[in-house]
Amino acid sequence: MARIRPEYAPADPADRISYEPGDQAQCDLWFPEVRIPVGAGNSRILPVLVMVSSHSRFIMARMMPSRMTGGDLLAVMWELLGGLGAVPRRLIRDNETGRGRRNSFAAGVPAFAGVLATRIVHAKPYDPESKGVVERTNQFLETSFLPGRSFASPEDFYAQLAQWLPKANTRMVCRIGPGPRELLPQDKAGCWDCRRFRR
Repeated sequence: MARIRPEYAPADPADRISYEPGDQAQCDLWFPEVRIPVGAGNSRILPVLVMVSSHSRFIMARMMPSRMTGGDLLAVMWELLGGLGAVPRRLIRDNETGRGRRNSFAAGVPAFAGVLATRIVHAKPYDPESKGVVERTNQFLETSFLPGRSFASPEDFYAQLAQWLPKANTRMVCRIGPGPRELLPQDKAGCWDCRRFRR
């Protein structure tokens, strides 16, 4: 029995996860350990919303003035999806106070999802693999974007990040082979077509 048991054991999902084109984008707040000048001699650690298309590993990110759902988080999510020009079928995010937990959502979130015809899914507690793609991306930003940089303002942070992201999106990802930009058309083809983002 001991010899044949491995042949009948269920697959371990931790190392065999695959993502269909357009199925999901993983979302997370990254808090870079750098204080950004915000005027009047004050500086703050500001959150960055990071969204990653799970199939292509294409990174989108934008610094926000706060982590509040209504005024900032949803507006930045809209901006990032507008830049993508398509809407993944699911947006995966944390169970976090202020954004909703489990089956409840903060004000404005259901309407946002309804307008875009997408589903917002809260990650299960203590399940790091459900958001592993964006968690690894946060670490990549921490180790590849931040070192050696200084920022004069939130606008300067965003300008430097916007200049760096196109290079980051051409990198080779060992797990998937081609770079994110190469796989992006395939990813977008599987997304919902969202004409309101077209110009």
